[in-house]
Amino acid sequence: MRETETEAGADSGSTGKRPLGVGMVGYAFMGAAHSQGWRTVGRVFDLPVRPVLSAVCGRDGGAVRAAAD
Repeated sequence: MRETETEAGADSGSTGKRPLGVGMVGYAFMGAAHSQGWRTVGRVFDLPVRPVLSAVCGRDGGAVRAAAD
């Protein structure tokens, strides 16, 4: 994955932290569990970045599209 100029900048909304693109392999039970973990990790740990779900992949294209929405 390549950083865009927007992602490379320090402006990331209210947190002021640089976004970090996260890719998710899988979309079913474990994919949902891990994506929830990435969405809420900032509540538990003081991270230097702000994780942002950037990509989802899996075996079933329709299910991947539904999970991405």
